[in-house]
This record gives sequence, structure tokens and C-alpha cells, in this order.
Amino acid sequence: MADGCGAVGLWADSGNLDTVTTTRIHWADLPGSVHQGVTARLGTPILAAETVSAGFNSEIAARLTTSSGTVFVKGMQLSHPRVWTQRREAEINHYVAGLAPALLWHLEVGGWCLVAFEHVEARHADYKVVGDLELMVETLSRLGHTSCPRSSFAGPSSDGPPTWTTRRCCRGSPEVACCTPT
Repeated sequence: MADGCGAVGLWADSGNLDTVTTTRIHWADLPGSVHQGVTARLGTPILAAETVSAGFNSEIAARLTTSSGTVFVKGMQLSHPRVWTQRREAEINHYVAGLAPALLWHLEVGGWCLVAFEHVEARHADYKVVGDLELMVETLSRLGHTSCPRSSFAGPSSDGPPTWTTRRCCRGSPEVACCTPT
């Protein structure tokens, strides 16, 4: 990840980590137009909504249960300075297949940017539990060999989004690109 591909690169703005915080709200607090848009996208009524308290990067994070199953939905208001991160996560999801839950859809409705993923029942890594550290090393190793998208995207900036470009790097392999702010 220090190569410029990953969280550090995505969150960095001129070398300083993004300090914009988010406040978590509940599904019920979203506008009716958002509920209607998500229900239409799911194709079936929402039977239950449970706020997910873990994580700090989204204003809304919820498990939504329908008659077809459960999905994980998270998002930010379109006016949030980090809304670009939701869009970027949707854009790169297929690059991390097998390492992250699959993206089901991306929706912008009622002033909100939302992404939905397959629901995965899991827990945070616990380095005291036998096997967790080994799984983390294996996962990070796999991630380190994952190619970045070969497209530019808008990232954070004080005067508008800077351009990010991809360049060939990472162990000299032409198949692996590293994302670098310009």
C-alpha cells in the first residue's frame, strides 16, 4: 500500500491525511426519496434496517433485510467533501474481487450517494486469535499484487479535486499500476 495504491494514496491530500469527519445517522433518518429509490433498486420492500456502528467513513451504514436477503448499504450526502470516496469505491470494486464484498449497485438519489454490497457476516481481525495474523498477512499480500484501475479519477483537494493518474511501477511489472496524485 505504500506504493501509492490503497488507502494512504486515496486519502492523502498533499501529504496530509484527510481530517473531515462524518456523523453516523440511522436509516430511518434518511429522506423518503432515498428510501423509495433504494427500495426500487432492491426490487422488493425493506423488512428491517439495522445501523452498523463500526467504521468512520460513511454517514449512513446499514444492513437492509428484504424477502430476498440482506445487503449492506453505506453512503454520504452529495454535498459531503469526501463523497468522491463512495464513487471511487464503487468504481474499483471489481479490482478487489475475492478480497472485498462484491458491489451490487451504486445509486445517487435524494441528495445522497449510496453503494450497496453483498452482506458478509464477519468480525474485525483480532491479532490475539490464532490464525488472524496469518490471514491478514495473506490478504495484504494478495492486495499488494492487485492491479489498480488504469483510469484517472478525482480525489480530494482544497480547491477542487486534483487529477490522479496511474503509472507503471510496483516491482517493475507492466501489469501492475500504482495510483499517484499529480
